[in-house]
Amino acid sequence: MLTKYPNFSPPAPIGAIVDRVAETTPYLRATLGVIPNSGKVNHNTLNYYGNRAGFQVYGRELGNSAAHLQQDYRSHVWFLTQNQNLGNASPEQGALGEAIANDPDFQTRGEWQLTDGTVIQLHQRRQPPVRVIDQRIGRDRITLQRVTVPATVPPGEPVPIQYEWTGPWVQLQEGVAIVSWQGSGGAMWTHDHGIGLGNLHSQGAILPNRGFRVVENLAMLPPADLPPDTYRLTVTYLNRATGQAHVLSAPDTMITVDPAAAAVPAPELDYVTQLHHLAQGLPLGWRGLEPLFLMIGRINQYDPIQDYLGQTVAANTYRLRQEPENLSYLYPLALARALQENAPATLAVMERAVAIAPQIPMHHAYVAFLHLYLFQPRRGEEAIAPALVLAPDQPLFQALDGLAALLQGNVVKAWRVLMPLRGVNLLAVEE
Repeated sequence: MLTKYPNFSPPAPIGAIVDRVAETTPYLRATLGVIPNSGKVNHNTLNYYGNRAGFQVYGRELGNSAAHLQQDYRSHVWFLTQNQNLGNASPEQGALGEAIANDPDFQTRGEWQLTDGTVIQLHQRRQPPVRVIDQRIGRDRITLQRVTVPATVPPGEPVPIQYEWTGPWVQLQEGVAIVSWQGSGGAMWTHDHGIGLGNLHSQGAILPNRGFRVVENLAMLPPADLPPDTYRLTVTYLNRATGQAHVLSAPDTMITVDPAAAAVPAPELDYVTQLHHLAQGLPLGWRGLEPLFLMIGRINQYDPIQDYLGQTVAANTYRLRQEPENLSYLYPLALARALQENAPATLAVMERAVAIAPQIPMHHAYVAFLHLYLFQPRRGEEAIAPALVLAPDQPLFQALDGLAALLQGNVVKAWRVLMPLRGVNLLAVEE
């Protein structure tokens, strides 16, 4: 792979590009997809100049993999393309750049020509997931003015939804929407997310009570096993800085889930929603973790400060205060804490999962692994013991037991347990 370093005196108008993005969306953090990288224009140089502009603009190289092409395409609002046939450009990058240039869903926000003939174009999605409008008046509270959804949708398919918020800047910036769709029969689904997807940002100081309108064009995902019913919206505002929450007087909004309904075109799911659904695979072991790891790598590319993890922690911590034994909230909380590299917090969450559902072997395996990671081998050995009772033939559980013995200096047990596992696929964990 060709490494590109920041060019601190670039012949390309990097500063002008960063300024154009900041001027166009002055109240949002932006990530530019660069297609492709070159010595003059690359994501590292954009990051450098974006950081100088109040950490408002970031760059990411995209289009490196055909497998991720559509996800890259759907997940970005801003793209920077170059027309030269650069030697390090992949066919995938060429295809992605051409698709964006010819897509009526994008508008060109700027064009610059370099001395070597390269033409750089800045493209913005016409309907971005978040728009912020300065109302130039004072406001003292958050209000959810409007929610727009289709009348009828099928389960298991993304559903477009538009939220329109008004409120003071600080409350909007620190807000997490706790969104529930409750059916008459007790079933429900959620669409928790940071207001503005956590991207509200300004280079300059803003009075805390200055009023803004935030319009979100997002997608939510009703579970595939959701029963047919009419579901009603409830929304709680959570301030993730203070932990305080209050129920909002949301517009009376309902949606019917019908398996016979046709799917409605929808944008890409937000990262908190993606993480929530991926995390439900944690009890499956590697079968659940493999797709999760593949997706998380891309999401971390798209969200340069990984704010979606903070949103996930805040939302699921709040929900667990209301439903302490709900595993569907524990799993994304554990995953977010792990991705934040907070092993003690991850361990605490998984110990709660063990207490709630001790019959799931992988719960014990996660706790054991975390104890070993924290150099607590005796506790790791104790933690894996129930998993070995539930599934004594699983190589992963045996390996954790053997490693715990080795770290305690019990070489005889470690040899006895680990030697038969040579050449065995330790990740082949079955339910």
